[in-house]
Amino acid sequence: DAGDPNIFNLMGDVYHKKGNTEEAIRRYHEAVEAYRKEGLYSNAIAVCRKMARLDPKNFEVARLMGELYFDQGFVAESAGYFLEYSEKLIVSGDLPGAAEVLKRVIASAPGRVKVREQLAEVYLNLGLMDEARSEMIAASDIYEQKGDQEKASALKAKAEEIVGSGHESVAEADRKSTV
Repeated sequence: DAGDPNIFNLMGDVYHKKGNTEEAIRRYHEAVEAYRKEGLYSNAIAVCRKMARLDPKNFEVARLMGELYFDQGFVAESAGYFLEYSEKLIVSGDLPGAAEVLKRVIASAPGRVKVREQLAEVYLNLGLMDEARSEMIAASDIYEQKGDQEKASALKAKAEEIVGSGHESVAEADRKSTV
């Protein structure tokens, strides 16, 4: 049965034993997708772990793991893998890709303050000052809710520094948002 995920998994094992890592990874990826389609997430995750051991530099595995955990509703685990993936995207220079991944984490777990701070830094590096400032303010609000006034104030001050060429001040933005 060509659609049987176990066949793809076994084919990956055979290619791995023959020393053909590229083909093994391809077959393992097919197994992951087939397991996912069947709703066998634990099996898909196990195959992802094989891929990670076989090719630790393949950071797409972190994305796959994030998606698999997200599909199961395990938001914290999913966020962890998406963060790992975004960090690897940042290192590789794919800042727009990293921003998209970080936004996805925030959409599923809006209270993750460190993710908002990381997204703000990515936005700064991309020259998206309004977006960076917005994430800093959101992170500052979370710190305030947690009772960490020191970090909240530091982020608001950093957001205020971004104000410049045509940008309103943080205080002005706060006044507008409360009106």
